[in-house]
Amino acid sequence: MTERSPSPAPRPPFRRSTAAAWLRLLRPVTVLGLVLTVVGATLTASGGEAAWHQVLRYAVAVGALSAAAAIFNDLADRERDRNTRLWRPLPAGRVSARQATLATAALLPFAVGFSASLGWRALVIVIAMGAAAGLYSSALRGSFFGWAAFALIGALLPVGAAEAVGAQIDQLWWAVPVGAASGIAAFLIYKLPDYERDDFAGMRSILHWMGIDAALPLSWAALAAALTLAAASVNVSDGNLAWVIAPLVYLLAAGLGCIGMLWMQVSERRLMWQRWLLVPGLAVLLVCWLGGMGG
Repeated sequence: MTERSPSPAPRPPFRRSTAAAWLRLLRPVTVLGLVLTVVGATLTASGGEAAWHQVLRYAVAVGALSAAAAIFNDLADRERDRNTRLWRPLPAGRVSARQATLATAALLPFAVGFSASLGWRALVIVIAMGAAAGLYSSALRGSFFGWAAFALIGALLPVGAAEAVGAQIDQLWWAVPVGAASGIAAFLIYKLPDYERDDFAGMRSILHWMGIDAALPLSWAALAAALTLAAASVNVSDGNLAWVIAPLVYLLAAGLGCIGMLWMQVSERRLMWQRWLLVPGLAVLLVCWLGGMGG
């Protein structure tokens, strides 16, 4: 009687694999969202006349930078995440801190090199965005001024897109208040679903400093400020207001819907819906705003 060969061990599901851990660490949804934003911004800033290699180089620079920032953020939070986010690759032990550090170091030259190929101004802008992301992860995440990093990145993204393709846009300085307001609104709306999970000793973000009852209206006020500044700046600059009508209408409708939904009951699930409905809309608003200013 022949012996049966032992059956192979069952293959673990993808979500538990090393590849899935690295995919989670890189935060592909966030990276892809930023890449699509800068692609749209460079194309609208140039009126659709940007050379493909310029768009590609800026997209690679921002994509590599955002991936490096995502890994560094998890590195900075890995000890805290052992209590609140054990499913993340670093606290779960599926990726080592050394591997994550090497991956961050490997990505940064792509961000620096591709942005430098577009000129020194584009390089400075990408370095400034990277510094803001790094400062947020290492020092500002639990402080009152965490929103400042998002405000700076929001202001620099459209300026960097215009610089990457050499677009000449009158009164581009409006990108500072419009981008900053959009970045602050994105920060507040994005962080609200994590309010309870991040409510630990030492956390002094603006959300926890104010409390959830005040933080919600503040996020809606920041959204209203971003919409108002976007529309007013295009109008004052004699731009093409038609560019921003669609994102304005969408964000107004979605924002009012979220306000009504959360007015009835605040829950993590509903705050997540607000995050996914409004934050991408703010990115589209910045892209369309550039088109309106250049129009």
